[in-house]
Amino acid sequence: MARGGGVSAALAIANGGIGYLYGGSSLSTGFDCSGLVQYVYGLSSSYRTTYQQATLGTHHTDVANAPYGSLLFWGSDSAPYHVAISLGNGSYVAAENSSTGIGVFTQSWSTPDFYINY
Repeated sequence: MARGGGVSAALAIANGGIGYLYGGSSLSTGFDCSGLVQYVYGLSSSYRTTYQQATLGTHHTDVANAPYGSLLFWGSDSAPYHVAISLGNGSYVAAENSSTGIGVFTQSWSTPDFYINY
């Protein structure tokens, strides 16, 4: 799926009232962070987890300038624990958790540790 399509699809899911579900990766059940990324970018099952998705590109640490459509990660290079999709300008779309759900957030709310261009 093209970068713009992935971002558009993620925003539609965030605005469509689909809920957060740990381990979820479908429109019918809901999504967790890596399930959302896998779904909107059409990734194979080889890239289902945050750790697997972090291997899709070179890691960059200038997260404040992460380009539109890039994947943002929280945690270390060897142990990332959360992924989101950059909207540029310090905002991102993510399946955060069962309390905050799936939505658009800013890096002032939670700052990622690195990103990859995908």
